[in-house]
Amino acid sequence: MAWLLPEDSVFLWPAFLPIAWGVLVCLFGAFLGILCVCERLRFGCPRCGAKSAVSGGDADGMYLGCPSCGELRLKVGGMFGLKVIEPGSEDDDLADYVPGEASPFEMPKRYPYAFTVLFSPV
Repeated sequence: MAWLLPEDSVFLWPAFLPIAWGVLVCLFGAFLGILCVCERLRFGCPRCGAKSAVSGGDADGMYLGCPSCGELRLKVGGMFGLKVIEPGSEDDDLADYVPGEASPFEMPKRYPYAFTVLFSPV
C-alpha cells in the first residue's frame, strides 16, 4: 500500500516497516537454510541439552543427531507441542526412514554446479 500513498504522506515511511521486516525475516531464513544445507545448523537436544546437528527433515519435523541420545526425530504435534521420537520405536510412523540417504541436504555435494546456479540469487 505504500506505493499508493502520495509522496508527501506522513504514513509513507511507516508503511515500509512491514516490508523491511519481511526482508529481514527472509534473509534470516535464507541464512538458516544455507546453514542447514551445509550441515552447520545445530540445535540443543530436547532431552539432554547437548549441541546436536540437524541431519534431515520432512514436512512435520526434523532429525537431530545428538551425540549422547543418538538419532532423534522432532515432530510438531498440536498447537505448541514438540514430540521427541526415536527412529524405529513404536511411536515412529516413519520407521523405514534412513537419515542422510538421498537427503536434500546431500544435494550440494552431488550437484555442486547446479546448486550454485540455483541458490546464488539467495
